[in-house]
Amino acid sequence: MDAATAERINNLAKNLKDLHLASSMDEAFEKARQIILESDGGGKTINSMYADEGLLKETQTVAKAEAQEIEEVSKVVDALHEFKEAQTQDEESSLELTQETAKVSTQLEKEQAELARIKGEIEQAKRTLDEAKKVSDGLQRQIPPMQDIVKNERKTLTEEEKKKSDLSKIFNFGRR
Repeated sequence: MDAATAERINNLAKNLKDLHLASSMDEAFEKARQIILESDGGGKTINSMYADEGLLKETQTVAKAEAQEIEEVSKVVDALHEFKEAQTQDEESSLELTQETAKVSTQLEKEQAELARIKGEIEQAKRTLDEAKKVSDGLQRQIPPMQDIVKNERKTLTEEEKKKSDLSKIFNFGRR
């Protein structure tokens, strides 16, 4: 320590004692020494300050690297959250699809049962129609056509019956 620094420490110690910032002169001297030496670089040599400066730069470099790693980890975490959200949406969509498929399957089964019932009714109606056709065909073979019946009926009338059935003679339409 040089003479100028020692004189500054002594002056500061007196002021600290006079202002009652220290209880004794020894304590004032210690506080003054700390204040002066710290303001002058802490009593460190220039080489040690450069070494501290190098450590500071190294610490800053490490801090930057850690900040980049934290940013990368943050991106990975965000991507993981997005993946989990997409997976959850896929699971929800799959669940909805499964429920909809079950609903459609149930409805399809009901519709197929209804279709089978309708097919059965159609088959029954076809059988009934076939039976009706058979009966109709059988009756047509048994009953002669109406024209033949009328012709036969006309032939069987005698001349006398024809005269009796002639309305013009009965009512005298021509003599009036």
